[in-house]
Amino acid sequence: MPAQTRAPRSPTLIPAATSVPTSDARTFANFQRIFIIVFENLSFSRVMADPYFTDLAKRGALMTDYHGVSHPSQPNYIAMVAGDPLVQDDNRHNLPQTNLVDLLEAGSVSWKAYFENYPGQCNIDTAAGDTTTGQYVRRHNPFISFDNIRTNPARCAHLVNSDQLNNDLANGTLPSYSFYVPNLYNDAHDKPLAYAANYLKTFLEPKLVDPVFMNSTLVVVTFDEDERQDDPSLHPIYTVLLGSMVRAGSTDKTNYNHYSLLRAIEDNFSLGTLGRNDASATPLAKCNFAGGC
Repeated sequence: MPAQTRAPRSPTLIPAATSVPTSDARTFANFQRIFIIVFENLSFSRVMADPYFTDLAKRGALMTDYHGVSHPSQPNYIAMVAGDPLVQDDNRHNLPQTNLVDLLEAGSVSWKAYFENYPGQCNIDTAAGDTTTGQYVRRHNPFISFDNIRTNPARCAHLVNSDQLNNDLANGTLPSYSFYVPNLYNDAHDKPLAYAANYLKTFLEPKLVDPVFMNSTLVVVTFDEDERQDDPSLHPIYTVLLGSMVRAGSTDKTNYNHYSLLRAIEDNFSLGTLGRNDASATPLAKCNFAGGC
């Protein structure tokens, strides 16, 4: 593994009562906030066949060679915040490792994760929610698997039902890092892609024209993995960047994966790395951002 220029942060440096600010007056490298939305189990070509996802791609910076890192779903979600899948299945796991939250809090960068149908209160159930509208599942919530989040009430309070997003926007408290997961119906897991596209259009379009939401916010729409169960490096997944800082209508053919997105977050907020695959990952190119090249 290449030598690191910044040492990984340790969760032992972060007291349980640490308070992380909800707004930040600092200026970061490419974006002030990032809002990541994760969909499920479809190849790049299938997603690009949908008119709405194609339209989004034309309005943003499209990554044409971006990949998941494992199968099934849960290892990809965990890799997005840990720099490694750490597990090989969708079962319940209690993980002692460090994660992105350790870096965010050590860097005083605000964060929150929003999940549709999530009951809150550090819920550790495998699934929850109204089955008539789609369910929350633990395997799509990477944060709850980490011991230093699940057992820390102050941190666990940052895992919320998606309904809280509107309150955060109204109160001007959208965090610097947001991770948003639709339920099983809306994320294309249990319903056709067209259903998920209609959901995303209804959810996202008002936000893309909302100056409060979009003020220096990078929106990332991605998928966890391809639907095929062979080597994920063989099959790209849809990933697009949206925001005023993005070169609209551009494409990036660089080979990326979930570690690249994690590394881009670490670099943008000057957090260092977790010392896993993120340390050697190719971050999203600065040329995707206006003035970056």
